[in-house]
Amino acid sequence: MRLVVDLDPGEGIEWDFVQDTALELRELVEGEGLKTWPKVTGGKGLHVMAPLEGKITHDEGHAYSKAPVERIAKRDPMRYTTSAAMAQRAGAAVPAEN
Repeated sequence: MRLVVDLDPGEGIEWDFVQDTALELRELVEGEGLKTWPKVTGGKGLHVMAPLEGKITHDEGHAYSKAPVERIAKRDPMRYTTSAAMAQRAGAAVPAEN
C-alpha cells in the first residue's frame, strides 16, 4: 500500500509553486519517517508518493494523508485547496489526497 498525494495546479498557478509545494510536502511526510518519491502524473501535476507499512483501510490511509496536506493548505487558503472539486481549483494549487 502507498500514500499518494496529487498536486495539480489551478488556473494561474506557476509550475515552480507546484514544485515548491511538493518539496515541502516531502519534508513533512519524511518527518513522519516515510521515504517519499515524486511521480509526474502525465497530466499537469505531480504526485508525492510514499510506501505505507502494514495493512490499513482506505479510510485510515485517507485520514493519515490528510494531516500534512491540510497543514500546508491552511497557511494560504487563497492559493491552496484540498478539494478535488474543479470549481474550487481556480487560482489554487491543489494538494488533494488520494
